[in-house]
Amino acid sequence: MKNVSWAMIGAGDVCERKSGPPLYQVEGSNLAVVHRRNAEAGQDFIRRHSHGIFIPTLTEALEHPDVDAVYVATPHAMHEFQTIQALEAGKHVLVEKPMALDEAGC
Repeated sequence: MKNVSWAMIGAGDVCERKSGPPLYQVEGSNLAVVHRRNAEAGQDFIRRHSHGIFIPTLTEALEHPDVDAVYVATPHAMHEFQTIQALEAGKHVLVEKPMALDEAGC
């Protein structure tokens, strides 16, 4: 089985408590990149979890050669835009709900 390398976009509360650790704890899964608007908080996430590298911009995170898939866990209003960017970059995407703010966005 191929190892899936993830970029985590928005390493906040949901990633701390729920979805983040499985990205590096599940066999065949690897947390390669962490992006968060607050660089200090993003770097702190990496320090405490001992996985991934911090990348300061979404574009750089999506272009990173080790990233196969993207986990979007940012505030709801950003989900649609960031998911579309990740898909346009050729990445698989797992997005927290809601995927967009309205039916048209979905």
